[in-house]
Amino acid sequence: MSVWSWLPGFLDVCATYYSLLLIRCAAFSFVLAGVVLLFRKMCGSERVFLRSAFWGLFLLLPFLGKLKFFYENAVAIRMLWWLTGIVMMNRWIGRIYMLGVVAGLLYVLQKRRKIKKLVLSMEKGYVGGQKVFVTEMRITPFTTGLFAPRIVMPQMMMEGYSQDELEMIVQHEKTHIRLGHLWYYFTADVLGRLFWINPFMTVCQKRFHSDMEAICDRVCIQSSRRSAYEYGALLLKSAKLLCSSQESISVVAAYAGRDGFRELKRRVENIMAFRPYKKKACRYAAGIGGILFFLLFLGIKDISYGRCDEMENIIAYRGDGTLLLDNSKELEQIISYDDDYVYVDSRAFEELLGTAGKGQEIYIVFGGFQKLPGIGGGAYSCLYENAGGRAVARIPYEKHRDRWLVALYKLL
Repeated sequence: MSVWSWLPGFLDVCATYYSLLLIRCAAFSFVLAGVVLLFRKMCGSERVFLRSAFWGLFLLLPFLGKLKFFYENAVAIRMLWWLTGIVMMNRWIGRIYMLGVVAGLLYVLQKRRKIKKLVLSMEKGYVGGQKVFVTEMRITPFTTGLFAPRIVMPQMMMEGYSQDELEMIVQHEKTHIRLGHLWYYFTADVLGRLFWINPFMTVCQKRFHSDMEAICDRVCIQSSRRSAYEYGALLLKSAKLLCSSQESISVVAAYAGRDGFRELKRRVENIMAFRPYKKKACRYAAGIGGILFFLLFLGIKDISYGRCDEMENIIAYRGDGTLLLDNSKELEQIISYDDDYVYVDSRAFEELLGTAGKGQEIYIVFGGFQKLPGIGGGAYSCLYENAGGRAVARIPYEKHRDRWLVALYKLL
């Protein structure tokens, strides 16, 4: 037998387990998308910081798949248990779902790798002491890279724009970097791939990018010495590049948005309606929001199953697979075990079995772990024997030879 013979079974279990969790989270994502889009609209364009805060709720989605709600709430069992049953009974569903997730994540990484390679091949220049990468393509400026952000500027801007205009554009891109927007965009991409069966995630990503641009515009105007009129005029000037562009590239954090005239019009209107905001109040609000988010995360964790729960169940069943006793209080009192043996009070055990166990092979199963109800393993078993009619039967049992594989399952 090959040393890798365990791998197909392990991958199959991984696909079933993770797809079950992610499909449940995707079910929540439909509701959350509607709630966030509704709150976002209720807040209005003037409260861009407040409406943007609701996007943080999507960070909780990956942690909702292990809620005890799915197994212990009568309403949830009636409404959603069919979903659990379908995934558990049809493993091809898990395989397809996880293939979609893996393909999506590989696409995101490949796209970013391609952009990075393209940017590194560009010539370098400087705007106000800031290094930028210059391209001959007719595109709007953008920033790429998580750990080493790089600002890309088109050659025609470097040659045709004034130094003051170039510095304003670079300031916009540096603000995206300083506010962590590149990481936010990457996280949004990952969440979109994890819950790819929800088409509304794409809509949410577009709205999310729009809000991040609105925040960046406000922060840039407030922190610069320029007026909102100057900022908006430069945005319109940059947007003209899109009308005549014959080339395109998939980028993030473009200075002038690429969602069409309506989005550009909305963005310019927001810039023209700019009013100074209180930085200290925003910091306090962000701190309070972070604390509330952390408390919400702890609350979700408290009502969810752990990564792996050790089982103390003791089960007795016949050799034909018929379950006889399942972790009854009486079993706990008459059966115990240590690292080498199982100890059974023979008289009490046989009385508990009654006629159901007479003349049959009786197996005792104990220990193991549980990832979710119905998903687990690693249990030990032994064949009940009472040779010599001893009051307490001492039965040896075999340890797992592949304990490393059991430990690997526990880490899932």
